[in-house]
Amino acid sequence: MNIKNLVLIIITIFFITGGLLVFLKEDEKDVLENGTEEVIEEVDEELTKDIKDVLLRAREIDSLVYDITMKKFGEVFSLKFWEKKKMMRMDILFKSRTMINLWNKEEEVGYLYTAGDTTATEIKIDQAEDIFNSSVKQWAEDALYYDLVVIKKEKIEDKDCLLIKYDKKEGEVEMWVWEEYGLPIKIISQEEWGVVEIFVENIEINDIPDTMFHLPLGTKVIEEFIYF
Repeated sequence: MNIKNLVLIIITIFFITGGLLVFLKEDEKDVLENGTEEVIEEVDEELTKDIKDVLLRAREIDSLVYDITMKKFGEVFSLKFWEKKKMMRMDILFKSRTMINLWNKEEEVGYLYTAGDTTATEIKIDQAEDIFNSSVKQWAEDALYYDLVVIKKEKIEDKDCLLIKYDKKEGEVEMWVWEEYGLPIKIISQEEWGVVEIFVENIEINDIPDTMFHLPLGTKVIEEFIYF
């Protein structure tokens, strides 16, 4: 197994959380709409009325940088993200090497390469859909499909947040949303195989040069079999 295949497997494992970090499928919507509603105590009705408007604020952000730490499978994974409109970049440090994943969501294509290398592997959306649909802005977007309730306001690292809860097929999700920007900065999700904790840190809402999403000059793009 070459290192690019191995890193893609790791990144995919990082993002697969039983439906939390990907678009809600139609059959999942039916389960939520037709299932038994769980009684949730201590709901703030006033804040709940406006929570979807708060989450929609994330759509207004054109460009941002942030770090993600995920606790999963008893391990800790870390990635750095850059997002600008339809472009996304993820960097992951693996075995003392920086693997870079670039995505053009408009063209539905991505590239994986090692920093300092001269070749990049092309990746189509159907090869890595979970990665393609994962980002802090996308998580805010996906939450809109669920029946959300706000429990309370809470400050996390000097950010005024709303603690929201919702149920999905695998279990309950707690999400702390930065009220000013509508961005999730902490998520605790109950999955079939355990609890996932996600922390979004070092958020910078600044313009990012387009060059951050471009392959280095002279990089040769190759196609190879990517498996998971």
